[in-house]
Amino acid sequence: IIARAHHSKGSRRILTIFIEDPAIHRINIIASRYADYVTTNDVATIPSYQEQFKADGKNPDNIYWQPVLLINEKTIEPGEWTGADYDWIFCGYAYHSRVKFLASILENLKGMKGLVKDLKGLVIGNGYPHKFAEYVEVRPTQTENETMKLYRKSKVIIVKHRGLNELGEGQTVKAQSVHRGFIESYSGAVVLIDRKPDERCKDRNFVYYEGDFQSGAEMLKHILLRPDIYSISEIRSKQIVWAKEYTFQRQMPKLLERLKW
Repeated sequence: IIARAHHSKGSRRILTIFIEDPAIHRINIIASRYADYVTTNDVATIPSYQEQFKADGKNPDNIYWQPVLLINEKTIEPGEWTGADYDWIFCGYAYHSRVKFLASILENLKGMKGLVKDLKGLVIGNGYPHKFAEYVEVRPTQTENETMKLYRKSKVIIVKHRGLNELGEGQTVKAQSVHRGFIESYSGAVVLIDRKPDERCKDRNFVYYEGDFQSGAEMLKHILLRPDIYSISEIRSKQIVWAKEYTFQRQMPKLLERLKW
């Protein structure tokens, strides 16, 4: 994302807003050379941007951390959460760790209500084994709005980050604060996630599991069978408030205020 600001005297400042992917960070470094200011959602990348700014004779203090700005309220179609069609949804490309995780989840859930098919699940993403369709509905990668429509029809969204060994040869930095969960929370469904967001993202209200399939399956069972114990309605409502705080429309004015633009 590139933003430009013009002074009354005609000078120009360029800001780049990076939503980091550790696998293509090298490309972002090159793009940063055309900017006067950089914001990134991964604190681990700040030193490399600062180093590049120093090499280019620019002020390294013009590098800022900024929460991810993936949610654009102007482009996401309005809608309400119902949770009526699916018990759970899993979304993401079929990296090996996710395929293994989901296969184990499906096996583990067989003991719930007798058969795994008694739970209505949906997997969204390209590359998953055809055999998954025997137990759960599988759809290819969807557009942002289509994904959001499906999220709003689910009680729970399971999130698993890809493994650090699955980022490809282009990885030059180990991610520290790149986290999913923002868009998922915006849908209104309960987010079951394997990693806590950066501590600077205040008032986050996810349900966490340890990253392995046993922990994920057990937490999913608890949420669906005993929602009263986990105060699921309260968690869900808090997640929506939290997610709306991190939309492009809410965060961009704060960022420009920090930059004194």
